[in-house]
This record gives sequence, C-alpha cells and structure tokens, in this order.
Amino acid sequence: MRPRWTTSVPAVLITIAIGAVQPVQATPADQQILKDRLSFRYVANPNQNPPADPEILNNESIIAGTFEGSFWTTSGIAVLQNLVKALMADRAHGGDDSLQEYARLVTDLTRKPVLVLLLNDLQPLNATMTVGGRTVKVAAHHWGAWIGAGNRVWPSARHNSDDSPWAGQMSLGAYAFTNNSQWGGRARKVNATFIHELTHTQDASHRRGHIFSIDRRSYSYGPDNVHYTNEAVPNRAAVYSETIADAMAFLYSSEEEQEYFNWFAANDALVVEKTEPPASLRDFWLYNRLQAAGVAESPIRNAYSADMQARYAFYRIRDLPAELMAHNEMIMALVLAEFTRHVGDPVLFDALGSANASLRNVSASGMAVLFEEMCRRAEQMPFGAGSGAHPELMPLAYADYFTAYRATSADEFNTIFERMMPPSRVAAYWAVRDQVRRDAPVSSPPVWTDLTNVAMALGVRESLVNP
Repeated sequence: MRPRWTTSVPAVLITIAIGAVQPVQATPADQQILKDRLSFRYVANPNQNPPADPEILNNESIIAGTFEGSFWTTSGIAVLQNLVKALMADRAHGGDDSLQEYARLVTDLTRKPVLVLLLNDLQPLNATMTVGGRTVKVAAHHWGAWIGAGNRVWPSARHNSDDSPWAGQMSLGAYAFTNNSQWGGRARKVNATFIHELTHTQDASHRRGHIFSIDRRSYSYGPDNVHYTNEAVPNRAAVYSETIADAMAFLYSSEEEQEYFNWFAANDALVVEKTEPPASLRDFWLYNRLQAAGVAESPIRNAYSADMQARYAFYRIRDLPAELMAHNEMIMALVLAEFTRHVGDPVLFDALGSANASLRNVSASGMAVLFEEMCRRAEQMPFGAGSGAHPELMPLAYADYFTAYRATSADEFNTIFERMMPPSRVAAYWAVRDQVRRDAPVSSPPVWTDLTNVAMALGVRESLVNP
C-alpha cells in the first residue's frame, strides 16, 4: 500500500519529484470494497421516453475477468468500457491499481454506494419532453445528465441528501471522453476526471445556494454558469468543492498536476467573468472589485478569441491579490496536493473526513475548516520532533507560496480563508512568514524544488517516498 515514513535525515529533505512517484498496487480488498460502492448502470438509448431500465453491470464478473452483456459488445464506447475495467478488473484485464486505491479512499468519506450512469451518447441527446410547462431534454430529466455542446453528455456528479441510500450519482458519456480534446480517449485523463467527479458525490459541504441562487438560477460560477479551470469564480463554497475534487485528480495523476503547475509557473492567464450579475450579488462580483481596486487587465487577453475577451477579463495569475487567486480552484488544489505529497495521503483524507462532517449543512468556509484540520494532523507528524520544526504550518505556507506571497499582513493573508482561519493559527504562521519567504522565494520561473524549500524553511527535514 501507499506511503511509508522515511528514516530521519538530519539535514536533507527527501524530495518527491513530480512524476517520480512509483505506482501503487491495489489489493483484492480494494476491488471487493469498490464492488459494493460503485454501481454501474448502462443506458443504451438516453433519448427514449419513457425510459427503458438500464443494464446493471455485474461487478463480480468483471473482477473475475468475465465481461458479459450489451455494454461490453456495443461498439464506439470503448472509453467507457476501459474505465469500468480500470476501476474493477485486475491488472491483467485492464485494472488500474492507483485508480482503484484512490476510488476506495475517496468513497471512504461516506462509505455509501455511488450510482454511476454510463450513457451512450454517440447520437445527439436532442429528444425533449414537457415537464411542468417547461421543455427539457429527456436525458437530463430521466438520467440527470448535464447536456453540453453538440447535445452530448458532459461529465457531472452530485451529492445526495443524508436520507438517500446513495452517496451520490454521476453521469458519464462516451462522446466527449472520446472526441473532446480535453480527453481525446486518453485513459489517464478520463480516469482523473472520474476521480474528480467521484469526489463530488462524497462532498457534503454547504453550497451557499441561499446566496447564489436567484429565481431558480445558480450564479455560483457567474451568470454563464460555466467555470473554466483558469477562472476565478465568486462563490468560495464552489471553489472549495472544485478544489478538493481537483486535488484528488492531482494525487491520482501527476501529469494533471504538472499541467497546472506549468500554468502557475508561466504566470499565465486567470480569467474573471465580466457579465453584470443581479444587484444582490454585486458585492460578491470579482470583476467589480478588481475594477474598484484599479487592477488593470493584462495584454495576455490578446491571445484569446474575441468572444472570450467580450465575456471575461484577463489577468496574469501572480499579479492579482492573494484573496483573488484563492478564488481559483487550481491554485488551491496545488496547495492540497503538494502538502499531501510531503505528509502522505492518510493525513489529507483524515482531515477531509472531519471537514466533510463539519461542513454538512453548515455555511462555513470550507477552506478554513479543512486547512485547520490539516494543520492539526500535521502537528502530530514525526517531522523533526524536538527540533523546533513547524509541520503544522505547512498548509498555510503552501497557500502563501501559491498565492505568490502577495498578502502584506496577517489579516490580508486570512482572506484566503474568508477571514475564518483561527487568528492564533494565522498569527503563528505570520511570526515565521518572513523566514519562509526569505528561504523559499517563488523562483523565476517557479520550480518544484521551491516546495521543498518551503518545508525546509519550517524546519521540516523529512518527507515521504513511495516504495
């Protein structure tokens, strides 16, 4: 299984280079657990109304290496077939050990089954029906699918209420996974997306719909209700939800994390929607706040289409205030992933489990709650015991690094956590912050060893390696 502690090394931190982590090996126990937690339902014709019963895949048979039923004989959906094999089969039959382990770790958060709907969307899902006087897509109404460009399924998931026997459900289609350039049929990309969506099914945090839902329309991601990975969005509860899902994908796939570290290192574009929101939300609107603060757009906007320039303002990532950077999911996911690579998966998952319980039906700051849980657990780690090391401050130090040390006061730094991080914790970090910034500056351009230097600056001279 995954991490183990290294022998103490007095003066040298054992660095975990991205991409160098050795693959883990799932155990038969992981497959047996997932057998009861992932229920796959194949929908051959999502346009059919009334709908036919979906085909329930036999997890026992898949584990045994037997693939029977129309799902396995249908052509054109190999990307979905390979995903199910990666999740349930042994290595000889297409199983992915790391994917299985992370699927098990993620579903440990609720220990309830997840409904996974596999929709054949090789034909456009353009059939409609009338519900309550409104015209809706048949596939959306019957199967909860998010219908995207070309009337094809866009991967999506939701967490169910406490009284449901299901933790949640997700809807996945074959067309986008196969043809969209974001995936292009690449198994590692598809699997990382599955882990991302699976995390959403476990996430019980409050979404602040009472603030960001107006007239049955959500503004969590802005008036267009779309979020790009390089976008700063107004609802910090939505940022938290996407952050933990992105972090799980990063931990599964170092290639995913490398892609976004490169984005951060290049000081690339971070976008903010410009469309004016309803009046009640104007105080939350990031573009209004940036204009009021006199923050100018970057010429990097000229690299994007006229349509994107009309809808979004463009800024260089590290030119923005720390608080605004923290409105982006990938910035905060990099923080979680790098902290975890130094202290191990169990620390993050234990902290996330406690945070998940604390945030259930409570409109608190998800970031503040999770980061405090991370700090508490890091405080108990055997890093430099008795040497004055401060592993408990690593989560805050990584948040400071990935917001480019832009905060100029402890109070401004706490805006990363909506000013809800315990003041004593922030004060403890701020007392050593100058040393961290001096010993671990953001290189030009940023490099992975910067993250080792951050830990070293806190006196943490051990890390984890995987066998």
